[in-house]
Amino acid sequence: MDKQYQFASERLLYRGVEKRDASILVNWRSDSEIIRYFVDATPISMNEHLRWFEKYQLDETRYDFMIIHKEEQKEIGFVGVNHIDGQHCFINYTIADRDCRRHGYAVEAVMALCNCFHKEGLHCFLSKVHKDNISSRKVMERLQFIEQSVEGDFITFEYFMPD
Repeated sequence: MDKQYQFASERLLYRGVEKRDASILVNWRSDSEIIRYFVDATPISMNEHLRWFEKYQLDETRYDFMIIHKEEQKEIGFVGVNHIDGQHCFINYTIADRDCRRHGYAVEAVMALCNCFHKEGLHCFLSKVHKDNISSRKVMERLQFIEQSVEGDFITFEYFMPD
């Protein structure tokens, strides 16, 4: 799959993360409210992001997408897969725009991502969710992800899509 791949769901568009997204991504990844439940909750600088982006371009086990609200034509978050190994991957997602939270966009984005990558041959989707992140735990429940394990502050959820 190309890093600039695009797809859509009912209310959202998804396009591969580009260098031009650096400013908004750094702002989101430096907002303590947004990153408080991340595995690595350390704010990032522009230089760190640009170094990550260069490595990301070469990484065939990771794909990240900007989530764009169709009607408003604005970026509201990001969703992606990483650690792809044949039939498994980890998913990550963030609805960063505060006005767009609690509208079902995370559920829609995660399901769209799973459907997209299922077509690419992936069947098992995993997600690490901070135990205190009630909103993300509800997303996992709504999508019927199953709790698999707990490690420290994080719960690993799993969703299997049969052929």
